[in-house]
Amino acid sequence: MKTGILISPAAVLLAAFSAAAADTGDKEAQSAQLEEVRVQGESRSTRTEHRDSFTTSAMRTTTGLALSPQETPQSVSVVTQTLLDGRGITNLEDALRTTTGVTVLRDSDRARFQSRGFYIDQIEEDGIASAISGHAGETIHNAESLTDLALYDHIEVVRGATGLTQADGEPGGTVNAVRKRPTAERSFGGGLSFGRFDTYRADIDASGRLNAAGSIRGRFVAAAEKAGSFVSRVNSRQHLLYGVADFDLGDNTVLTAGAVQQKRRAVPDIYGLPRGSVENPLDLPRGSYSGAYWNNSRFSKTNVFAELRHRFGGNWRLSSQADYRRDRAVREYSALSSTRSWQNSNGSIWGSGSRRSDNTARQATFHNILTGSFQALGRSHDVFATYTYTRRRSRSDTMQHWDLWIDPNDPNNQFCAGQGWPVWCTPELSRDFPLHPFNGALIPRPQWDKLAELDYRYNPIRNQAHLRQGGYTLWNADVQYVPGRNLRLSLIADNLFDKRYFENNANRGNGSDNFYGTPRTLAFKLGWQF
Repeated sequence: MKTGILISPAAVLLAAFSAAAADTGDKEAQSAQLEEVRVQGESRSTRTEHRDSFTTSAMRTTTGLALSPQETPQSVSVVTQTLLDGRGITNLEDALRTTTGVTVLRDSDRARFQSRGFYIDQIEEDGIASAISGHAGETIHNAESLTDLALYDHIEVVRGATGLTQADGEPGGTVNAVRKRPTAERSFGGGLSFGRFDTYRADIDASGRLNAAGSIRGRFVAAAEKAGSFVSRVNSRQHLLYGVADFDLGDNTVLTAGAVQQKRRAVPDIYGLPRGSVENPLDLPRGSYSGAYWNNSRFSKTNVFAELRHRFGGNWRLSSQADYRRDRAVREYSALSSTRSWQNSNGSIWGSGSRRSDNTARQATFHNILTGSFQALGRSHDVFATYTYTRRRSRSDTMQHWDLWIDPNDPNNQFCAGQGWPVWCTPELSRDFPLHPFNGALIPRPQWDKLAELDYRYNPIRNQAHLRQGGYTLWNADVQYVPGRNLRLSLIADNLFDKRYFENNANRGNGSDNFYGTPRTLAFKLGWQF
């Protein structure tokens, strides 16, 4: 019996038709091409942390608008977190040494900054300026306002005046340190470093959401450092505590509140080594210290701040900041003068005597910024408006005495020569206060509360300043003149509204000086970009 499979003609035709249809579909699929789709975005975030970049996508120091460095109409530089971490930079002095066009001048245990031949007298933190000592003669009369870089995301440097965003913008430039903000993702970091001259540093940084919904976010930064020097006895110790939190008050409103506490204690090298003279060279070792054993500088800084950010419709945003800070600096020292011009023909060296200063500064600032855009004449225009009110009070109390000649060759004076290094003579021969045998730098610490019995001066200085400013600008008005060729027109109204009030009361003895002024400035900048 034979068995087989019977295939009907209809089934054969159906299979052939299906195969032909499938082959045709594959060819059509292979020949079909999708149109090119380009997706282009632009980041306007000023944050540089965790971005592995030596520049920033946007900065606000010059115009208040989030503009890239290329769009910013001034000479600018940015010291990002990548650069700070890569070079192990922990203080503003070293950070500005890496910045083009900024000169760092060392002054004892402090630093001063210059740009374009002018001193930078103010440092901004998140756009709020605080005064620092610019020229050398005022360092003793100013409280310390700088801080550790552990709490900053990056530093923006503008060379040239920034009168639009800073009420009393200096011609040299502005340094704006931008604080770190809380992150939605939980993160924790820390570091431990060692350096030469017995330098040690430790820091921690923790950030993340504080509730399940992520509507509350916080960040905490702490740092401690001990630093030495090649100069004997010169050292410093400091610590930093920084906390900040973000609170979401709805979908369009964020409240930020934070505080900073920093303290620093240092033994400064006030004047360096005495230079001596050709006839009486001292030949002192490089690491010698010519100051008193009780020389010290004590700094403290307390800063509390809050910011409310609200986003309106149509890309309009409002930011209101309140900032209060209290700085204090106490210095007391006595040392030999190192200036050659302070020598007599017999080789006597001029000593600085003894000096003490107690400086306190308090500053309250209210800062409001409104940004947005609108359509007019077929173009989009960006707007920035700001109003700032600052009240600063400072007090400086100093005690000093300058009449102190030191003759290395006179056994009846306060110094006498011995193996190339001055040694103290007998205590009873001192004119001003008892001296003990010189051992390194052993000068008795004066009893400051009894200085009225000696030839000392007590100089109280009081300063009070009120500062108000407003301004706005138009930016990014593009006009097309010739088809195929775009000509860009940028208009900036700098300090279109600027009103300042300044009051300075300085009491020195029985005298007083009062100055009142309401200067106004008006300037326009016109730029063409092809």
